[in-house]
Amino acid sequence: MKAEALLKQLHSTGFIHIPYNNQLSADSISSLVGKVILKTVIQPNEKSQRLLAGSEYIAPHTDHIAANFILWQCNSQAAIGGDSILIDGYRILNSAGKDTLDYLSAVQVNSHKIFYFDKPSYPLFSKDSQVIYYAPFLCERPAGSKYLQALVWFENQLSVADKIEIKLSEGDWLLIDNHRMLHGRNSFPADSGRMLTRYWIAKL
Repeated sequence: MKAEALLKQLHSTGFIHIPYNNQLSADSISSLVGKVILKTVIQPNEKSQRLLAGSEYIAPHTDHIAANFILWQCNSQAAIGGDSILIDGYRILNSAGKDTLDYLSAVQVNSHKIFYFDKPSYPLFSKDSQVIYYAPFLCERPAGSKYLQALVWFENQLSVADKIEIKLSEGDWLLIDNHRMLHGRNSFPADSGRMLTRYWIAKL
């Protein structure tokens, strides 16, 4: 697939699944949209307490706000489970009223706190930049009833939203717009050998 077609699909759907038997690399894909700011190998590790180092189900969320895009390469896949889950956050917010969007823009989600420039928290939705930043494990319940109602509405919409499930095979690539698409995964056996390489990509 040519670069123009890749970018067109990314803008249209928020994600690109590139099957095996391609001649692409992390550098060639990331250079289309920005530069890699962090590379992480994702596989079960019983010595780690990090959520991504387990094999359990992970609820849909976005990653670090500095990552405009996320790229995964599938190194090996579990025979059972391990499907990637995607939800289009823009589709959810397009059904929200103005007041709900205003309240969601005031709901604060704790930062991943990885880089020196990280703020303590960021808005769940930044209207000016159209950025969604949400993770259930980083989101605190707001005090005001209107803000809490907006958050509960958003989370209820997430629970019933259309989900795209992609079973990556060895050699596949998956690129998503991290400010639009929420992602998660299905559980899989801890001894399955599943391993992905994840790249956080920031716009130049």
